[in-house]
Amino acid sequence: FSRGLILPKKGEKQINVSDVSSGYNKNNSNSIKKKFESGYETKKTTSDSGNVNGTVETTDLVTNEKFQCDVEYLFRILTTKELVEAFTHGPVLFEAYENGRFSLFGGNITGHFELIVPNEKIVKKWRYGGWPENHYSTVTLTFIDKKNHVELEVRHVNVPKNDADSNTNNWSRYYWNAIRNSFG
Repeated sequence: FSRGLILPKKGEKQINVSDVSSGYNKNNSNSIKKKFESGYETKKTTSDSGNVNGTVETTDLVTNEKFQCDVEYLFRILTTKELVEAFTHGPVLFEAYENGRFSLFGGNITGHFELIVPNEKIVKKWRYGGWPENHYSTVTLTFIDKKNHVELEVRHVNVPKNDADSNTNNWSRYYWNAIRNSFG
């Protein structure tokens, strides 16, 4: 892999790759694998459980990330199991096709792919394990080819409001900065 192709944004602190942890380890890998292989299915409802009145107050998050590489390279990083394992620093369950499931960071992030348009768009139902049971958000990644770089629009819809800030920070730390640190 080439170094320096994907750099942090101006003013962002460079993160040492060895400081990033996926949360996935030998102690929990077998239980997650068994759950996945024994018919684990992501629930496709964006649910109404969690609060006293039965609803989850949500918000939508939109960010744009810039990567100094071509669209095909970034798309491959986000859809190839081995490359996802490289930037998450741990094993993943990853079926990158429509209705394919995924489980990252020791099972803390789960969901399924709804739409994959090569080099253009990825849409997935996405769930953080700390959210109310059965609550899923929708993540849409739109790849915009700017010829000398890629702009990635990240639209995360139906995120519990009380988790919005940590969600934005975690995307930055565990995905975008981890990709930049892992692939140059």
